[in-house]
Amino acid sequence: MEAPVVSMGPSLEQALVKARRKGQIRCGFEAVRERLESEKKGIMNVRERSPAPYGNRVSRLILFSDDGAERLYRHIEQLLQEHSPRVLGCFLSIDSSILGRLMAGEGRQIKVLMAEHKDAVSELLRAITAGPDHDL
Repeated sequence: MEAPVVSMGPSLEQALVKARRKGQIRCGFEAVRERLESEKKGIMNVRERSPAPYGNRVSRLILFSDDGAERLYRHIEQLLQEHSPRVLGCFLSIDSSILGRLMAGEGRQIKVLMAEHKDAVSELLRAITAGPDHDL
């Protein structure tokens, strides 16, 4: 799978924590997959009822740790292809236990998470483009 590799820095960490506090993050592959499938059905229903054009834009951001199994990455790649162009995926150069501690507390592992609100997606993308050594 080809996906951008992102380093964790203060800006990205702050944006993730803020999005989690606001309830704009969904954790775990199955939870992400189910949410995307549900949204896809809703989008299809809206498109059937409305002649208005639907813009193709990134509205969801999936971040995944760098210590997952190849099988997990194949499943993520399938999700990204199926829900393109509205879903963007990035490797986080971070261990799932560190990501889990940041997002859910000590002793948790999180390999996949999704920002599912436009504000969270835009803040995370700004933090990513700021780079790992910069604050926004």
